[in-house]
Amino acid sequence: MSKLSSVKIIARPLVIAMLAMVALAGFARAETPAADVPTRIVRAEVYPNLARIVRSGEIRLEKTGPLRLDIVRLSERLDADSFRFTGRGRAKVRIVGTSLERVFYSEDADAQIAVLQKQLDSLKDEDLAYADRLAALGTERKFVESLVSTYAKEESTRMTGAPSTDKWAKAGAFVRERLVAVSREARAVDAERKAHAKKIAEVEEKLNQLNSKRGQWTMVAHVEAEVAEPGDFAVEASYVVYNARWGMGYDVRFDPAKNETEMRCHATVAQGTGEDWEGVTLVLSTAQPQIGGTIPELYPRYIDFYQPAPPPAPMAQAKRSYAMEMDEAAVGDIPAAAPAEEETIVRDAEIVAADVNTVGLATFTAPRPATIPSDEQVHRVFLLSRAWATTTHYEIVPELSNFAYLAAKTTNGFDFPLLEGPASLYQGDAFVGRATIKTTQPGDELLLPFGVDERVQVERERLNRKARETGIIEKSTKLEYRYRITVKNTYQKKSIEARVVERVPTSQHEDISVSIADSTTAGYEKDKEKPGVIVWSLSLAPGTTKEIHLDFDVKHPRGKQIVNLP
Repeated sequence: MSKLSSVKIIARPLVIAMLAMVALAGFARAETPAADVPTRIVRAEVYPNLARIVRSGEIRLEKTGPLRLDIVRLSERLDADSFRFTGRGRAKVRIVGTSLERVFYSEDADAQIAVLQKQLDSLKDEDLAYADRLAALGTERKFVESLVSTYAKEESTRMTGAPSTDKWAKAGAFVRERLVAVSREARAVDAERKAHAKKIAEVEEKLNQLNSKRGQWTMVAHVEAEVAEPGDFAVEASYVVYNARWGMGYDVRFDPAKNETEMRCHATVAQGTGEDWEGVTLVLSTAQPQIGGTIPELYPRYIDFYQPAPPPAPMAQAKRSYAMEMDEAAVGDIPAAAPAEEETIVRDAEIVAADVNTVGLATFTAPRPATIPSDEQVHRVFLLSRAWATTTHYEIVPELSNFAYLAAKTTNGFDFPLLEGPASLYQGDAFVGRATIKTTQPGDELLLPFGVDERVQVERERLNRKARETGIIEKSTKLEYRYRITVKNTYQKKSIEARVVERVPTSQHEDISVSIADSTTAGYEKDKEKPGVIVWSLSLAPGTTKEIHLDFDVKHPRGKQIVNLP
């Protein structure tokens, strides 16, 4: 409780009267009754770099007259301009205004902390016992190893004739048996200690979370109201908070027996807003929310030739005021059983609509209530899954790898765009690797790699690399390259399709020419986007082999050195 020092005031009667009136006015304001409205977070709409939080609660209003409704323990990171408040019920209430106040909240968690600390001390004592057992086993190992040299010295001093192989065999067997037993026990103790260390880490994490929340700055929303008729009053508050984000991830599983690909979409959500989201409706959107309610205005756009900009002037830091007044049009009475449009006290914060079929925008709602603590950690939230028919072929790049890579070609069968994100790939029950799913619109093609298949064998041989001198007046050097690529399908009952990708050099100088020889296997196509890359499409029946010949020549003036040749 604050202490006020006594100060002797000498003033004229008029001044004293004015001071008395001010004091009475302040006393009247201080006497406005206040009530805490219990609320909980029921909805979290997460955007690329922020979140819109919706809280709801209910309070019974017993008396008429002025009343201040307090919504406590809001995130300190909320955007003051985004705060909105609505209410409805049997009570008749008129909202006068709202304001936000930053306060320090202290939570009494001493009892929980004491229990966890006792548990942590006990776990650490057990860890010391593990350390003692490992140390004892180490000492025993050294002792057993020392017996070898000790036994040898004693036997050599007592030996009068030939050494007894039976004694040495028994001694060796004893040492070996004890060393094996000690090593086995040490491994078991070490494994137990590692599992025990995880328990210690879990308790320490819980302690850290409790200690961090024992005292923290929060926001309190004050809603000034006039109660005309008592009754039940349901409230809803919404606001935008920062330090929240989300992304998309995928688990993709290819079933070779069905030629089917199943894609499971999940969101990766992280937030450090200072508020835990427990059992909330979780909405994830790529849209950008409009925090304020002001209509955006376009200004003329002038164009001109580029001129270097002058050095920027220092920017003054903007100041933000947490006090806000409600829009006059949004203030009104809320009678019981009134039409819906009359029950609204304040409009909800406007959010840019995100239609799942709109290019570049998507919105997802988690199928079950989600819990995302305010711990800055990434949490996975399952969204939905779907399976599609898939065609497969093999991608073969012999110059870089003698393996055939299974590739599954399918289309995005969802009615929304696949957002760019990491994917874990499985073939059957086997994990084959990770890839990145690029942004893919509904119906667009999707090519997914599912690892190496060693039952498709690949071999690349260089048959010849020969240099010849050509020309009579202008001497030139002609380099001849000859390659043979062999692809073998060892499946006995399965035909396969394959793409063999090769390349020939691409000249960067007019005096260097590259030509594909006529002996090259026909049927290839040139890649339109990658100069010099050529592709053969092959069909191989079960147990068959096909050969491809790649022959090309590089011609340049004699005496010139060429870089980056094969």
